[in-house]
Amino acid sequence: MLNEKRVKHMVKLASYDTKYGSEDMKVSTYFKNDYISLNLLFTFLWTTVSYVILVALLGLSYMDLLLENLTLQKIIYIGGTVVGAYVVLLTVTLIIAGRYYKKKHLKARKHMKVYRANLDTLDHLYEQEAR
Repeated sequence: MLNEKRVKHMVKLASYDTKYGSEDMKVSTYFKNDYISLNLLFTFLWTTVSYVILVALLGLSYMDLLLENLTLQKIIYIGGTVVGAYVVLLTVTLIIAGRYYKKKHLKARKHMKVYRANLDTLDHLYEQEAR
């Protein structure tokens, strides 16, 4: 005979598994600081690679303009501008990414807490039926 409470908990668990389960389980296996640090490292690497590609493409696009009347002062100015823009972009990107990944980890932990509570409830329902 089917227990209605047990079926309801099974449906809750199944719907959670299909929506969030795999991603939340991956995220919640890390400690918060480890998860944030790992993703900030990836963000740093991808931001750096993207910026280098962007600067290289812009440099190639405006090569004629850059090489006309090139002086040491212009080289220093362009280099300073490129490095300054990189530092600003990287700082803003890492701040935003840090906040995003912190929220994501906290949300995954919260979901997993509810999931485990539902699993415990389901386990208790099975134990009651077994008696």
